Amino acid sequence: MTNLRSGTIMISGYGILTNGRCIRHEYGQMNLDELKEGDIIGIIRKSNAELHYYINDVDQGVASKKVPARVWGVVDLYGMAVRVTIADPDNRDEKNMSLRRNTPLDFGYAITNYGRS
Repeated sequence: MTNLRSGTIMISGYGILTNGRCIRHEYGQMNLDELKEGDIIGIIRKSNAELHYYINDVDQGVASKKVPARVWGVVDLYGMAVRVTIADPDNRDEKNMSLRRNTPLDFGYAITNYGRS
């Protein structure tokens, strides 16, 4: 992902990268390198064109603004990560469903069961 130079927005460690360049060194409250098995990562492109990442159901804030309406989610495994499960928000538990119902979104999914070797 870091080698793609057009149309990418990604979270890495504590930072946000856009088109392969770091635009924010400190984003959110948790370093992705510290995730453990069972942690949940979510991404939502809200109707106001802002992109938000969620870690364990905690909104990490605005990652990017003016995000195009058409968005694809990509999982790039690195380090000690060995497995992820991608789940539609409709298939998550009731607590998370209430979050989804109260949050306007154009796109959303969760990466669950973050696995470590």
